[in-house]
Amino acid sequence: MFKSLRDQRVVIIGASSGIGLATAKLLSKVGADLVLANRNIEKLNVIAKDLPGKTSTFRLDITVEEDVKAFFEAIGAFDHLVVPAASAFMGTLDDSPTESTRTLVDSKFWGQYFVVKYGTRQIAKNGSITTFSGTVSQKPIPRCFCIRCCRLSHRGSQSNLGAGVCAYSHQHDRAWNNRYAHMGGNAGEGRCRNAARAIR
Repeated sequence: MFKSLRDQRVVIIGASSGIGLATAKLLSKVGADLVLANRNIEKLNVIAKDLPGKTSTFRLDITVEEDVKAFFEAIGAFDHLVVPAASAFMGTLDDSPTESTRTLVDSKFWGQYFVVKYGTRQIAKNGSITTFSGTVSQKPIPRCFCIRCCRLSHRGSQSNLGAGVCAYSHQHDRAWNNRYAHMGGNAGEGRCRNAARAIR
């Protein structure tokens, strides 16, 4: 499957760590032409030097609509879009600071809204857009009220994309498991199993 992405232009927004970075490394190895965007351009430039394939980097804050619009106008046509970028915090409805909630909504809802809105103007007819919804989009998890609202919203918006553009929304349990690998033994797997039980 990944070999079919050779010479395809793939935009990854949020590629400096986690799922975005892992995706960049994998697609670079199979010969994709990468466009990486993130708020931390210095970190992206360091990452790009270690990638084997063709890579360009851009500074981008997805919460600023005009910046997102200008970014897609600058890069031109591309084939695929991957959007793991977002900030988050955990809290209940009554104990979540309003400003923190606004920041989360700006990133997880408006940020991805802007990216999809302006990205679809440049994407290839048979291209794809991949976002990440997480387990909380399937079933409520304690202290994730605001995150769940945002993720349900952007999952629902995918049905309104233009004809010929495929939309995917992935949960990231496997990557989350890797995140806890440093805990040793079966601790990381146990953390993920507990989360899985919580959403059944």
